[in-house]
Amino acid sequence: GMNPKPGAYTVLKDGNAIKIWKTGFINDESSIYEPGQVVESSPKTGFIVQTGQGQILLTEVQPAGRGRMSGAEFVRGYKIAPGSRLE
Repeated sequence: GMNPKPGAYTVLKDGNAIKIWKTGFINDESSIYEPGQVVESSPKTGFIVQTGQGQILLTEVQPAGRGRMSGAEFVRGYKIAPGSRLE
């Protein structure tokens, strides 16, 4: 499944943690990006992250101290850019 239960955590470069509630499969291809790097960031669809086995779209996340939000809402509020790294 693409919905990590009970969720997964990652940390942004600035040290803020985000919980990942839902993801969507994009592809299982390798790319020039390293695992954990943001491949694409859109205020309409959210953000795509490279994994060790392809790419996923983060569709629902929860920043530390905040409620759940869509990946698109997160991009609009946090301005995460392609090339950014999730730890």
